[in-house]
Amino acid sequence: REKLAEPTTPDETFESILLQSLASMGASHAGTDENVSCPRLSFMGNLSGPQVALVFSARRILTRDDSITSQGKIPNPLTLSRLLKDYQSYTGSSNRYKRETLLRAFTQLLEMDVFRPSSDHSGAGPLQYGGNRAVYELDSHTLKNLPLHFPYSKEEVTDTMKSDNTFVCSTALRDWGLKTN
Repeated sequence: REKLAEPTTPDETFESILLQSLASMGASHAGTDENVSCPRLSFMGNLSGPQVALVFSARRILTRDDSITSQGKIPNPLTLSRLLKDYQSYTGSSNRYKRETLLRAFTQLLEMDVFRPSSDHSGAGPLQYGGNRAVYELDSHTLKNLPLHFPYSKEEVTDTMKSDNTFVCSTALRDWGLKTN
């Protein structure tokens, strides 16, 4: 094993030491594909078209919610109903999906922790349902109105959408996903 170099200046950061360590193990920059702008989102290249559409809807909604929050108002929680309503504004001819397909994609995203049920009034947070499959088997009305937590920042999603081809979708869907209205 190679010995890592000791920090030589007080300005050397944890990040540079981590990168040095990864390089010594033969890993690429930050341990991910160099073409991916956000390593946390690299797995999203494996998402299906309907799943990508729902992620883009979440980004659009959260971006609009920020402008509502900046006005001192409290936005409605992110829910499947809001995601589906937002997706209806997509007018492209490719990547059009039926409601049933989007519902199935949503439950798959829940299982993958792309969306998490947000805190209810029990005092626990978004991780309270970890390992509890019962939340994925809720009736459709409850599922559509369940407050959601999206554990990725909209900036991460936007940067990834702009800089690489992580999300496999049509250009029309990507362009729609980058808009907020």
